[in-house]
Amino acid sequence: MSSITNFEIQGRRALKVIVFVDGEPWVTLDAETVVRLNLRRGEALTPARRERILLTDETVRARKAAARHAATQPKTRRELERCLISRGFSEAARTAALAELESSGTIDDPSVAGRIVRSRRRKKNIGPLRLKAELSQRGVDPQELRRQVDAAFEGVDLLSECLELIDKIRAKFEPLSDPKQKARLVGNLMRRGYDGEVVREAIERKSE
Repeated sequence: MSSITNFEIQGRRALKVIVFVDGEPWVTLDAETVVRLNLRRGEALTPARRERILLTDETVRARKAAARHAATQPKTRRELERCLISRGFSEAARTAALAELESSGTIDDPSVAGRIVRSRRRKKNIGPLRLKAELSQRGVDPQELRRQVDAAFEGVDLLSECLELIDKIRAKFEPLSDPKQKARLVGNLMRRGYDGEVVREAIERKSE
């Protein structure tokens, strides 16, 4: 049966380890994999053990790739999974890596959703429908999505908000007496996530 005969360390910061089997290079692993599985010289390598080593290493690399992707800006679980898919990691490695990140608190969809909502609402020019669509696109759970958006708009008078927004942007759409200009303004407000009924009432008031 084949066995591990040697290790060769590469790199300084991101340590990699070449594993030699029966005197020949077999695979290059992340140093964490070697420590996690307690690999040692003389260890016999069954097919099952080889498979476990390779999956563990892929999981380690997937977890680190996802963590780097989330380092500059927190990401949802779905966004991190998309990242790992694009980089070619297997489903088994993705599942294990994301489970580790959830356990460590690196993945926290409610927290990410809250940050998105606060950021997008800061200028008060994004309505509830747009926010819901953005959170859904980023993979936030529907129930959590509704909770976050409902909380953000609790006590908000959307008609008043829409009227204020029209005052800020209406110069681009004058004259509102022109049906084409009015239609452009309707489209703009609805793309921002305001309900059609609210938009129409706000524009009618401003057109009086």
